[in-house]
Order: sequence, then structure tokens, then C-alpha cells
Amino acid sequence: FTGGWEVTTKGSDTTVSKGFDAMTISTMYDDNSLYCSKKIDLTHFKKLVVDSKNGTTTSSAEHRDGRTKVCVWSAIDGDGSSNRVAYVDYPAKHDGELELDVSALTGEYYVGIFAGKYYYVTVRKAKLW
Repeated sequence: FTGGWEVTTKGSDTTVSKGFDAMTISTMYDDNSLYCSKKIDLTHFKKLVVDSKNGTTTSSAEHRDGRTKVCVWSAIDGDGSSNRVAYVDYPAKHDGELELDVSALTGEYYVGIFAGKYYYVTVRKAKLW
């Protein structure tokens, strides 16, 4: 993906760190999202594959499925919890590839990661097929 990445900031507790081969969104008290800066035309693609790892940012948080997601949005609003046209939930403590079927989508959309409060997601690679 080109054009850079942006993050929703519902509160001041969200951090994004970019390394040489990975990018991490980490939240504490608010839900937030990390998404591509420019919309991507998904018309001719079948799936979005994200190689990543998720977990909790505090030892008191319970590991639960669905607190982090790979998402496609028609528009970015607030923390990224609305305007989702497609998404797939991460299982708790996931480490590896996660696939989202985008074959039914036509037109341009934002793609990225939703992280619920007390969770982080480290993205190593994202690709469209």
C-alpha cells in the first residue's frame, strides 16, 4: 500500500510505532484504528491478507476474540468502529496471516486494522490478491 498510514485518535493513549519491517498500533483506554491514507480500488481483488500479531497492552486485560479486526471502511469516522463494509475478527493471541474476503466489493475503500482498548496489533505485511 502506498501513500502512508493514518491513525484515528479518540484519546491520547494510542501509539503507533513504525519499525523497519513492522508497524504497531497500541491502545489503552480507547478503541482506535490504523488505516491507509488513500482509498484503494478493490474491484479486481479477491482477498486482503495481513500477516500480524495481536495481544493485550496490560496484564489485567482479558484475551478475547474480536477485540482486534482487519477492516475495510467506506469512510473513516471517529475511532473506526462505524462505516465498516467488511471485516474479520482476530482470534485472541493471534500470530500469523489473517484473510479477509473482498471479492464482493467494487470501488474505493480504506483498509486497515481496528484495535479495541487494551489491545495492540503489529502488522508485518499486508497484501491484496
